[in-house]
Amino acid sequence: MEYHSLSASGKPGYHLQLDYRVEGTPEAPQWACFHLRFEVGATLVDEQFRMHRDVACNFLQRVRQCLRRHGVPVDADILFGLHGIYDPLFEDLRRQLCYRPGEAVDLDRFLREG
Repeated sequence: MEYHSLSASGKPGYHLQLDYRVEGTPEAPQWACFHLRFEVGATLVDEQFRMHRDVACNFLQRVRQCLRRHGVPVDADILFGLHGIYDPLFEDLRRQLCYRPGEAVDLDRFLREG
């Protein structure tokens, strides 16, 4: 997934790229591995992280934490306002992870990884 935004109304432009792959067997995938690249002004972020399959759909929160850790002021619209871009990504991730609605989530893992 890749997204560009031009600067407007006093907000700087940015370039966001998020790639992912699933690890494990096709019958029993276990991990979603993400590679985040983000550029805004002189700030460059290039990080990789992985999340267990039951909490992987919370990856936007992890991206937000990563950007904040690098000093990037994160507006809600950067991550959560782009449903047209993220919805197909969520669907593909759920499909690759064989994740079904109503499946249990390990709360401890969710709090630790998410």
